[in-house]
Amino acid sequence: MAPRDQKQEVEMLEESTIQKPAEMATSDVDPVAQKSLLRKLDFRMMPVFFVMYFLNHWDRNGLPQAKLNGITTHLDLKGTQYNTCISILYVGYLIAGIPSNMILTRILAWVVRGAFLSRLFIIEGAATFGFALIAIFLLPDTPGKTSWMTPEENACSVIRMQEDSVNQLQHETPMQGFMSAIKDYKVWLFMLMQNMHFSAMSFNQFFPTLVKTLGYKNTITLVLTSPPYIFSALFSLALARSSGYFNDRTWHIVGGNLFAIVGFVLACATTGLAPRYAACFLFAAGSYSTGSIILGWASANVADSHEKKAVTLAMVNFSAVAANVYTAYLWPDSDSPRFIIGLGSSVGFSFVCGLVAIIAWYLFRRSNSKRLGEASGDNVKLQKQPFAATHINHSYRQGISAMPVTIQPRPEKAGANDDGVVSSSSELLVVTSKEWTAKRPREIDFQHASEEFIELLEPFLVDESLSEWLLPAFTTTTANDKTVAALTLMSTMKKYFDYTLLCGGCGFPSVTLEGEKKDWELLAAKVRNLADYGDEPADWSVCLVKVVEKMIESFDKLDDDNVKDFWMRACHAAGENGSGGTETLSGWLTAFCYWGDDGKRVCHWSDEGLEELMPKVDRLRLTLDGIPFPVISRGNVRKAVAEMPIVVKDYGTLMVHETTAITGQMAMKGVQMDDESRITHVQPMSGWWMLEDKTYPFTE
Repeated sequence: MAPRDQKQEVEMLEESTIQKPAEMATSDVDPVAQKSLLRKLDFRMMPVFFVMYFLNHWDRNGLPQAKLNGITTHLDLKGTQYNTCISILYVGYLIAGIPSNMILTRILAWVVRGAFLSRLFIIEGAATFGFALIAIFLLPDTPGKTSWMTPEENACSVIRMQEDSVNQLQHETPMQGFMSAIKDYKVWLFMLMQNMHFSAMSFNQFFPTLVKTLGYKNTITLVLTSPPYIFSALFSLALARSSGYFNDRTWHIVGGNLFAIVGFVLACATTGLAPRYAACFLFAAGSYSTGSIILGWASANVADSHEKKAVTLAMVNFSAVAANVYTAYLWPDSDSPRFIIGLGSSVGFSFVCGLVAIIAWYLFRRSNSKRLGEASGDNVKLQKQPFAATHINHSYRQGISAMPVTIQPRPEKAGANDDGVVSSSSELLVVTSKEWTAKRPREIDFQHASEEFIELLEPFLVDESLSEWLLPAFTTTTANDKTVAALTLMSTMKKYFDYTLLCGGCGFPSVTLEGEKKDWELLAAKVRNLADYGDEPADWSVCLVKVVEKMIESFDKLDDDNVKDFWMRACHAAGENGSGGTETLSGWLTAFCYWGDDGKRVCHWSDEGLEELMPKVDRLRLTLDGIPFPVISRGNVRKAVAEMPIVVKDYGTLMVHETTAITGQMAMKGVQMDDESRITHVQPMSGWWMLEDKTYPFTE
């Protein structure tokens, strides 16, 4: 298994300077903890966000209702003056949107949207303002520092946010984040997409007036505006859930806009009561449903830093609000009752929104292909294609050489003398307790742990020259030697430090099949012989043979999507969607977990038993060419090593040594590096050890 050439990605990871809280040293993020955290966040945050968004739109939707009740007559608004009022309303959003988000990256991790106070609707404005103050105490603060979360939950929240981004987060100033955002073509694509989306939604400022054309009085008209919005809410939830389940953005955005186009066209074509009211359901649901998907897509693909992410979301919202400035003039009263201008324009806006989504999908897919590289070399190298090109999957962005280790000084466990000086038993380190306590957690790169750990210790060494001979630097010294030496040194200093290794992501960025095709065909022939040794071995051989056949097929079909899909389903039937956090293993690797240590068949779930498992991804069963594979617990993965007792009789010393021999695939070793000595390829390493258990004199 060999990660693709990822020099650029690794550099981005190495520039990450996010400081994890000290409590993360004791965290152990597992699926159960993640689910518990999600439930806690959902119960705590979703009601708050629901009320905030409700109040935010409550204020703005008061103006269309006021128009229906005669505000234009009371204020003597003529022609497009009402339309101008709507345009002016959103100018404040445009002026403050981007700067406010840049400021928020230096204050808190969440945004509270204010509402304009309207003299006509002072109660609504007061309610919004009042709840915004309450929300300050209800919403979580910066991830990792939330007071109502446990240390483990804070740690989990930080890791989940990192994994939710395409790139590992860097640190930038607000202005750097702004410049980075405006230079990124993806940001402009999302801005155009969101602008078209909101332009298609311009009917919401005139929806009561539009429904009024059905011929009912004001009160009934206002009642009739509710069902389309309720249907829109339900449709939006369903589309968002489907988007997450299928890990797709593009085609859900396109589908939602097609739904809206059908509604707009139908509304243009008729003023009949039933068809036009049905059209309101269609275009309202189709228009509203894609907004959250676009924002989620933007958030995941441009999150190089907190600052850039904040600016990006502000720019995307800026483009959305800008739509309200000019679309207000597309619904003049003179166009009533058909409103051909507004409805016809909305058809075009929805079409362009879907088209931009497809263009983004194409560009992102092409970008992914460039990252993945081309097949090269004498051996077979299978380059992974993304499961859904609408989302550059973060699961394949983490390099082996870029796993960060967080080092946290432990002042409470270091001994201090009467002068307040902390000194190790070997007296290599001398530092005042105050100095030591002030040291912040330091994140170093695992591959370059040697140099960075020495750099951390250097200020506290009793003799500066010690740093020159603490680590090997001979002509035969390899990068691996330096890492081993650094880790050994770190072990001797464990009394004074806490170490936390953080890693994330899984999958096969690329795979190299070594040897020749005939070697694998010979292996397949051996596996087929298992069928001669009983029913269970025969069942086992069916799965094993199919796996080996697929590997042989890989030699001849490097670019075949089915072959790449086979490799992506090694661990789970869901492919990359089943990586991390699942309760089951259902990929073809389960064929290698057929027998337990006791020689009995490993317990696996039946389809009926799987019905009791949640979520749905845990219930998937892999089928290759009609052959079903078992679904097993994660704990049933077999060890790659074997052990047996061996008695060693040494006639030279007349001693008997009772030992345990351990053999198998003991580890993974780096077999290829880039120009900066970073490991880019690994392969299993076989080996054997004999561990002495007992020694006694020869008695024979």
